[in-house]
Amino acid sequence: MATTACIFQVIPYVNVLFGYTIISPIYIGLMQASVNQLVKQTAASTPQPTPNATVPAPGMPVWAIALLICFLLVFPVAILAAMLLPALAAAKHKAQMISSVNNLKEIGLAFRIWEGDHNNQFPFNVSQAQGGVKESCATDGNGIEENPVAVFMVMSNELATTKILVCPNDPAKQAATDFSSLTATNISYQLRTGSDINDSHPDAIVAIDPINGIVLHCDGSVQIDRHYKQ
Repeated sequence: MATTACIFQVIPYVNVLFGYTIISPIYIGLMQASVNQLVKQTAASTPQPTPNATVPAPGMPVWAIALLICFLLVFPVAILAAMLLPALAAAKHKAQMISSVNNLKEIGLAFRIWEGDHNNQFPFNVSQAQGGVKESCATDGNGIEENPVAVFMVMSNELATTKILVCPNDPAKQAATDFSSLTATNISYQLRTGSDINDSHPDAIVAIDPINGIVLHCDGSVQIDRHYKQ
């Protein structure tokens, strides 16, 4: 056991995970048990004290050894967990951000494919008679489309799946099973509609991820803009 403990001391990372947390506590416990046994044998071979004399219990009691081993096992694991959990949370958030960026890029590509078949106009600027949803659209005071469902439904062929309409960081929204059952509760991203949202204004924002502060421009580019984070 002593040899094993020494070997683990020179191996990076393995020493932290197994040497300190498993091998060393066991080695210390065995050493203490051996010392306790030697003390008991020595005490048995020496003359017994008079009844009035009090002799302290030799060595460390078994419960104290068990408590020490448990502490040595739990403490390093708790330290490692405290160090790793923030890093894992940050990595998960970054992955979700990347996923949302990809969703917006796919939405932007769908817009450009659709407008390519409709005189370079987005669906909210094309009348229903020509395949658009202009009559169904209306914006609020901030220019946000109040009926995004109609816009996304008319682009269902270009979007292909409803999953890209939900931000991974949005626990309140869930992807619809298909476009025929699509509602506002299945959409995380906000749309900005109107006659000024077209290829003539490539820097104009057409879609927003309000959870992460990511925007999609008319030219299909996606950027992080914290001003739009809610």
